[in-house]
Formats: sequence, C-alpha cells, structure tokens
Amino acid sequence: FILATTVAIGLQTEYSAKNLVETATEEQRIVDKCIAAFFTVELALKLWAFRLAFFTGDGWKWNVVDFVVVILQVAEEVLDVITSASSVPVAFSLVRMLRILRLVP
Repeated sequence: FILATTVAIGLQTEYSAKNLVETATEEQRIVDKCIAAFFTVELALKLWAFRLAFFTGDGWKWNVVDFVVVILQVAEEVLDVITSASSVPVAFSLVRMLRILRLVP
C-alpha cells in the first residue's frame, strides 16, 4: 500500500505542476481519504494488538512516527471538512508536505 501512496502523491504533484493549481481534484481527494482511512485502520489494529508495547517494544520510534503521521493526516482531513463548509480558504501546506512521511515504513 505504500507504493500506491507513493504513486498517488506523485500523480497529484504532477497534476498540480502541469495545471499550476494548489487544490486537489475531487478524485484526488477521494484517493487521499481512502489512504487516510487505510492507515487509520492499520494504526488502530496495531494499537489494539500491541497495546502499550506499541510505544515501548522494538521499533517503538517508528511506531511513534507512524502515530504522529496518521494523526496529522486525520487532522488534515477534519480541517478540510471544516474549511470546505466555510468560505474562508486556509492553507495547510506544511501538513500536506508532511504526507511524504507516510512513505517511511
């Protein structure tokens, strides 16, 4: 699934560069939401299976990175929903750039 995420980010970047736009198309947003859902479910299953060992066992540092990245992605999705309901445009460039961290296993 990491490869699919990489391809999706690459395609979004290429589209944005060719069309000189900062906003994603509806199809790209759907893909983003599916990716976010997949990684959220994966994180939830890991937390359920490993419980406290998720943060204390072998590889805990990578688990913390995964946790932070998923939380940031969920926060981005929530903020997108909130801002799409209002007429005030908000730039979340930093959060969007941090999406690349999802590629770290």
